[in-house]
Amino acid sequence: MSSQTSPMSSPGISRKAGLVPSRFDAAAFDLDGVITDTARIHFQAWTQTFDAFFQGCTRRTGVSFAPFTLDDYHSYIDGRPREEAIRAFLSARAVEIEEGSEVDGPEAETVHGLAKRKDGLFLERMRSKGVDIYPSTVALLRRLRALGLRTAVVSASRNCREVLQATRLDRLFDVRVDGQDAAASGLRGKPSPDTFLEAARRLGTSPERTVVIEDAIAGVAAGRAGGFGLVIGIDRTGHGTALEDAGADIVVADLNQIDLELEDGLTAQRLTARLDVHRLDPFIAQPGTETCHPAAQARPDPWLFAHEGFDPALEGRRETLFAVGNGYFVTRGAAAEARADDPYYPGTYLAGGYNRLTTLIDGRPIENEDLVNLPNWLPLTFRIDEGEWFDLRRVEILEYRLTLDLRRGLYLRTLRVRDAHGRETRLAERRFVHMDAKHLAGQHVTITSENWSGRLTVRAMLDGDVANTGVPRYKAFESRNLRVCDAAAIAPCFMLLQVETTQSQLRIALAARIDVRGANDAVDKRPIKEAARIGYDIFVDVTPGTGAEFEKIVALYTSRDRAIADPETAARTAIARADSFDALLQAHERIWGHLWERTDLDPIDVGSDEADDTHLAVRLHLFHLLQTASSHSMSWTPASQPGAGMARGIAATSSGTNSSYSLS
Repeated sequence: MSSQTSPMSSPGISRKAGLVPSRFDAAAFDLDGVITDTARIHFQAWTQTFDAFFQGCTRRTGVSFAPFTLDDYHSYIDGRPREEAIRAFLSARAVEIEEGSEVDGPEAETVHGLAKRKDGLFLERMRSKGVDIYPSTVALLRRLRALGLRTAVVSASRNCREVLQATRLDRLFDVRVDGQDAAASGLRGKPSPDTFLEAARRLGTSPERTVVIEDAIAGVAAGRAGGFGLVIGIDRTGHGTALEDAGADIVVADLNQIDLELEDGLTAQRLTARLDVHRLDPFIAQPGTETCHPAAQARPDPWLFAHEGFDPALEGRRETLFAVGNGYFVTRGAAAEARADDPYYPGTYLAGGYNRLTTLIDGRPIENEDLVNLPNWLPLTFRIDEGEWFDLRRVEILEYRLTLDLRRGLYLRTLRVRDAHGRETRLAERRFVHMDAKHLAGQHVTITSENWSGRLTVRAMLDGDVANTGVPRYKAFESRNLRVCDAAAIAPCFMLLQVETTQSQLRIALAARIDVRGANDAVDKRPIKEAARIGYDIFVDVTPGTGAEFEKIVALYTSRDRAIADPETAARTAIARADSFDALLQAHERIWGHLWERTDLDPIDVGSDEADDTHLAVRLHLFHLLQTASSHSMSWTPASQPGAGMARGIAATSSGTNSSYSLS
C-alpha cells in the first residue's frame, strides 16, 4: 500500500481510505465508471454489437459462439480504445476479422466497421436516455479543486467531450486527454501509461505528485506502469481483486469511502477535527444511491433543491425533505397518486393535533400519544380509457424530477411515463401550503397526452382512511387516531370530509374545490364516495399534444380554531371564497419573499460550486425552520409544531448520520 494512504483495517475492498491532498499536485480521473455511469451504456452497446456479429458468423459458418459477457468487458474492452478492444476480444475468441479502414461504415464486418457500429449504438443510447453521474466523484472533484489540486480526465472514449458537456462537468477539469487526442498524437491506449503521462505533462506536474482514479483493470495497470504516486481503483462490479493485482494501492466500492486527511502546513500535524465536506451528503453516503441525485448537477441553482429519478428505497426520505407547510399544518412531499404502503407514506400534521391511544402488549396497557396523521388532501390520480390507475411502479419512467423551490415555498414534480401499450403521458404538479392564509393549500396538476387519443379519467379525493404507521418501531401500537364523521360531495365539484380524534375529541374539517382548465372537450364529473374517502371522477377526451389542468384548493379547520362557528362551516366558506391556484400562489410567494429578505444569510457570492452548495444547504435548513416556526405557530411549544419532527430529521440527515426522525 502506498505511504500516502491510511492503513486499512482489513484486506480487500476498503470500507474507508485516506488521501492526503498536501502530498499531491493533481488528480487524473477516468470517465466511464468513475465520473459517469456510461460504463453501463458502453457494455450494452458492446453486447449488442458483438451478439449481432456472432449471430451473423453462426448463420454463415454454423458454428455457435458464446455471448459477450461482463467478464469479457472487464478483461478485454474496458479502458481500451475501441479498435484495440475489438482486436483483443476477438483474438481471445480465436476469431479473425479484417482490419478495414476509417471509411468503413457501421455495416462493415471489419474492426473499424464494428467500432463505428458500437459508437453509433452508444451515442443513440446516451442521447435518448441521458447520462447518470456519480455524485460522490463530483463532490470529491470539487473538494480537491478547492484545496488547490489541478484535475484531468483521461479516457479512451472519443465521445469524452460530448459526455462532459452533456453533464456540464467539462469546466471541472483543467485538462482532457481522450481517444481523439490519443489518435491524433499517436499515444498508446491503456494499459500503456501514455495517456496518463500526457495528462500529467499538460497539468505541469510529475507522475509521482499525481493521483490516478480508475475503475478499469487496464486503467489501473496504466497508472502503476506510469509510476503515479497513488492509484485508486473503484470496484463497482465485484472485480476488486483484479484491480489490486493490476496495481491499485487502494480499492473502494465508491469514492464516498475516500476521506481527505488535511494537514497543517506549519506543524505537519493532521487536523482530525477538520470536517470532510464531500462526505456530508447522506444520499451519497448510502451504498447503491450514487447516481441520479441533485449533488450530481455540476452547478445547481442555489434556490432549487432537486432530485432526478425515482427510487422506491429513498421515497420516504424524499417525502420528508420535500415537505411543505406553514406552521399551522405541514404535508409530506408524497406523490399525489400514492396511498400509504411501501414505499409511500402521505402525511399531514396539525400544530398541537395530538391523540392518545392505549395498546395491550403482553397483557399490559401501554399508552402512546401521537401527533396525528390527518386526512390526506393530496389524492389525485388518472387512468387512460378503462385501464389501470396510474402507478409509477407499473410503467416505464422516461423522466422524473422532484424540485423544492425554496425561494417560492413551492413543491414541483414533473414526470413522463410510457405504459404497457406504448402510450406516453406527461404530468406536472405544483403544490403549496399557504404561508399567509394558514388554512389553505393548493395543488395544480397538468396531464398531457404525448402520443395517444382517448378518455382521460382523473380521480381527485380527500382520504380519511389514514393511520400513524410511519415509524417501524411503533408498528405494535394502535395507530387509528381518527373516526370519520361525515363525507359529502357537493355540486358542482366540492367535497367535504369531517373527522374526529378518538380520545382528544378534536374535530377536523377539510373542504376542497376542483377546477378543470384547458380541456378542449366537454368535461363530465361524477361523485365518488367510499367509506372514508370522498371525491370526484372527472372525464376529459384528449388527443396527442393536448390535456387538461386540474386545480385542487383545500381548506383545513379544527374545533380549536378561534372566531368560527364550526369547522365545517368555516372550511366550506373558505373554499367558496378562495381565489384560483395562481392567484393564491402569488400571495404565497410574496410572503416567502418577505421572509427571505429578513432571514437569508446571503453568503459572499463567490463564483464556485462550493459557494452554490453552501447557499443551497443553508437555505434548505432555513426553509424548513421558517415553515415550522412561523407566525402561525407562535402559540405552540416546539414539540407541538407540525414540522418539528421533520426539521429534526432533516438536521440529522444533513449531519451525515444514519439516524432519521419521521413523524409517525
